[in-house]
Amino acid sequence: MKTYDLTFNGAALPGHSPCQVRRNLANLFCIDNETVVDELFCGETIYLRCDLDRKTAAGYFREITELGGEATLVASSLRLGRRSGGVALLKLEPGKPPRIVREHAAETEADHGSDRLWPVSSARLARKITVEIQDDTTAQPLGSAVFNSPEVPAVTPPGETYTPAEKTNGRATPDAHTDDRAYRTTRAQLILTSTGKELARLEAQAAQTREDSVREISKLRRRQSELADQAASDVAQLQQSRRRLEETTEGQIEMLQAEEQAVRAASAAELERIAEEERTHRAESECAIEQITADISTEQRTAQQHLDEIENRLVQTREAADKEIARLQALIDDTRRKADATIEALQGELSTLQTDSTRTIEQLESRDAEIRAATEEAAKALQSEREQILATLEQHTTALFEKQQAVRASVASEQAALNRREEEINRACQKNEADMETAYSALRQRTEESLLKLKELEDLLKARQQAALAELENRSIPANMEHSAPA
Repeated sequence: MKTYDLTFNGAALPGHSPCQVRRNLANLFCIDNETVVDELFCGETIYLRCDLDRKTAAGYFREITELGGEATLVASSLRLGRRSGGVALLKLEPGKPPRIVREHAAETEADHGSDRLWPVSSARLARKITVEIQDDTTAQPLGSAVFNSPEVPAVTPPGETYTPAEKTNGRATPDAHTDDRAYRTTRAQLILTSTGKELARLEAQAAQTREDSVREISKLRRRQSELADQAASDVAQLQQSRRRLEETTEGQIEMLQAEEQAVRAASAAELERIAEEERTHRAESECAIEQITADISTEQRTAQQHLDEIENRLVQTREAADKEIARLQALIDDTRRKADATIEALQGELSTLQTDSTRTIEQLESRDAEIRAATEEAAKALQSEREQILATLEQHTTALFEKQQAVRASVASEQAALNRREEEINRACQKNEADMETAYSALRQRTEESLLKLKELEDLLKARQQAALAELENRSIPANMEHSAPA
């Protein structure tokens, strides 16, 4: 009986995602190791099953094709006839994880006639044995129910050859051309099926898109009609508003013209009255202007006198401050000279005492050297006397140093007091200057305010004078007319 091998090289059929094909085949073969899956899809030809009969090979071929894998059926004789190299086999053993092994062709000959690479159920093995017995006893023709069953497509891989011995044994073996055509027909049908599904999906999507476009166009047209109606109503309202505005504007223009004529008449009457008042008050204004001019000159003289007095006081204050500062500076210099003289005298006394003490120490040391040879008691006495003298000298030195420190502290305190006094005097001078400047600015402000008030009064008097003069002129015109009437 002729057997077949099912091979796979990692390719996916058109219309199927490679990632989905990987997951489908991994689930089919129960492969959990990603390394084994990568080797299965590395591009190398992997023998998934070996030594299958025609019906079983077709069933597995259809199952892998539905999952999206591009499998191939080849004759087992091609694998067994290899003399060099090895083949990659997907080994599935009970209790062990799936793995890919590479075996030599000679090692696989011992397993010829049985499939040990894919788990097969006992029922399928029984069917396989039954088919083998039927093949041995009776020859099945090519058009029999076994090969023409709709569940078993007649798929034969390309490149398969049949020997004359197989034909003489009564097996229904088609030629290579018929097998190649059947294989291509099956593959074309699978491709057409997947392409038809994708085309149907695209047509459904296009129909849905077309319906959405029609609905959107309908919405846009309705919106366009609504906008056109709204625009027409807005234009009509604007035209009505324009007509109403024109009518209102014409009425307002007529009213404004009437008001303008009335205002002009009232303005003419008011101007006449103001002219009369100006003529009436012109004389009074001239007198008031003369009086205001005299008051302004008097106020200016008084303000100038105040300014002169303030400037004299400011000069006197500055001179007194300068004298006080000079006196304090002289006092500071005198105090500094006295302090320097005292310090020099104390330093002279200190140096004299140090010289005397040094001389005394030398005398004592000479006496000590002379008397040391005499007795030890005299040396002790001299030593005690020397210590007393040194203590006295240290006391005098300490007293002189304390006195010097006290003198320096008193000089520093007096200098600090003088500095404070100088600062107080400076602050007082600055305060006096600020007060004088404030008083001067206040006086100047009051003077300017008085001048402004006088200017306003002068303007008012001039206005009244002009009004009085105008009024007098208006009164004189009717009198002249009365005198000229009898003539």
